[in-house]
Amino acid sequence: MKNKKIIVALCAGEFVERFCFYGILSMLVLQLKSYYGMETKAALAIFGTFITLSYAGIIIGGVVTDKLIGTKSSIKLGLLFLVVGYFLVGNHTIALFYFGLTLVIIGTSLYKVSSAAKVSQYNSDNLALNEKILSYYYISMNAGAVLGPLVLGVVSQYLTLHTTFIFCSVAVAIFLSGLVRVLALMPEEGKCIFTLPRKLLGAFVFVALGLFIILCFTHAKVTVEFLVVVLVALAVGLIRAVSKGTRENNRKLFYIVILLLGCVLFFSLSLQVTGSVTLFIHSVLSRKVLGVNVPVEAFTSLDPLFVIMMSPVFIIIWKKLEGYSFHAIMKTAIGVILAAISFYFLHLSARYYQTPYALIYLVLFYFFIGSGEIAFTPAILAALSKYVPSHLKSTAFGGWYLSVSIGGYTAAAISSLISAGSVHALDQRAILASRYDNEFLFIAILGMLAGLCYVFFRKVESSVIS
Repeated sequence: MKNKKIIVALCAGEFVERFCFYGILSMLVLQLKSYYGMETKAALAIFGTFITLSYAGIIIGGVVTDKLIGTKSSIKLGLLFLVVGYFLVGNHTIALFYFGLTLVIIGTSLYKVSSAAKVSQYNSDNLALNEKILSYYYISMNAGAVLGPLVLGVVSQYLTLHTTFIFCSVAVAIFLSGLVRVLALMPEEGKCIFTLPRKLLGAFVFVALGLFIILCFTHAKVTVEFLVVVLVALAVGLIRAVSKGTRENNRKLFYIVILLLGCVLFFSLSLQVTGSVTLFIHSVLSRKVLGVNVPVEAFTSLDPLFVIMMSPVFIIIWKKLEGYSFHAIMKTAIGVILAAISFYFLHLSARYYQTPYALIYLVLFYFFIGSGEIAFTPAILAALSKYVPSHLKSTAFGGWYLSVSIGGYTAAAISSLISAGSVHALDQRAILASRYDNEFLFIAILGMLAGLCYVFFRKVESSVIS
């Protein structure tokens, strides 16, 4: 394995970044309501804007990294923005709170895309090894997502919210200080020479992006317009790339687009974990286990937990199937099919909500949705690393995070359709359970059909790999 020390350091960084990011998510709405006196609807709108921009903004971070400042500067600046951002988020002044969230979004956009691109590039010539390394990287990411809410939740119970945010700031600062020596080992890659004018232009982009993000926080509808602008810009960029590229490069580009569409498809299903699934658990299911009422948030952590648990299993499975042409397309199709199966178990949980089996079906839902995610994600990241030119890797990984963002937005739209309307009948749980029962079964059938149809893109993959 090439550059093992750098890879381990970046995996540790991904753990720290996700630990803090997911740890504060459950506290943001509470912060907005308790410190700033916001109504629930307004607080949720700001929360949704933060989540959307945190993922969608990563593609802008990728472009800035590739074209203006370089990977090493992107990693250092990203972590520095996170240190300052987390410190300001816990402030009692709403203006500083928005400024802190803005810095967290920009820091996330810079660090995550550069970190993922660096981890993937060192062994990109060996697709199987690179996929294995990216599986461990993904384990680090999900370990942070599991432990962050648990640890910071306990910290916030005994300390103030402000102290909890400062804890995140200090954690990132400690990691940044330890990463300085490792950064010296990283070569700067890419065709661009990152001169002072380019870096100044990058600084201007940061300022403009920051002002725009603050505008999104104060005017939530702008967020949707932002996504539309980003998608249009991507479409124009793709058209230009196709017009200038060779036939072979266009095939690779088409292949990458298909993989990212597969990501959108999967995350349109899986990210309902924080939408319709959470509402279903809260409003329909009895959550008592051995006489203890389990909080809804505890079920949400099962998704990344099963991702971690199933990672070594799928590493072994894909190793055994290396000679059977199980590449990214097939693995993505399997991921979508597993997500469809998970919604079938969710349908069973809604149908038998009054029985002890309901919670068992719910756990099986999380098991299959987590298994589906780890089944295909490392393969897609490895494909991005192998088939995208080195000077565009950060942009490509930004595209992956954008596909997650679009999937999340689609999941939210589906969730709002499923959960729309109020119920005032005496047996409210029964009516809601029946509604969720039908909707979850419909999603399972659509997901299964989509996964099976996705297999037909193997011809495109064969022309690229061969």
